[in-house]
Amino acid sequence: MSKIRKLLVASLLTVSMFATTQSALAADNEANSMETAIPLVPFGTNYHTIYDSTDIDWFVWENTSGKTYDGAFFELNCPPGYNYDLYFIKYIASINYTTSGIAIGDNGPGGTDIGHTTPVGPGDKLYLVVSPRTPFDFSPNHQFSVKVTPYPL
Repeated sequence: MSKIRKLLVASLLTVSMFATTQSALAADNEANSMETAIPLVPFGTNYHTIYDSTDIDWFVWENTSGKTYDGAFFELNCPPGYNYDLYFIKYIASINYTTSGIAIGDNGPGGTDIGHTTPVGPGDKLYLVVSPRTPFDFSPNHQFSVKVTPYPL
């Protein structure tokens, strides 16, 4: 009976360690593609973390308002001492077309990178892609923020 109990305990420990490893990996692999992009709420600020030098995070805002906005601003606020790149991709629903990635001007470590697009029609999607600028520009302990602001209100 003692051998069965030891085998059962060892099996449960192995399974629990594997489950913990899976959940940690799942958090690290969050939002790494267009299909898994984190939805943005207009005017809201979304905080996220770059976990390592290869981490790329995707965000998306879809215009579900039913109206055409004159445009939209989007911004990336880098944590102090870290420099991230911001790329912008636009899906234009009316013609079923996706633009290629556009690099947004870089304002250095701890800076705010701001981009702009016009117009934003019903069903259009704005994708923001954030990545480390260099292999040393990441920190799992410091968050960056992204925000999208359509106009006019």
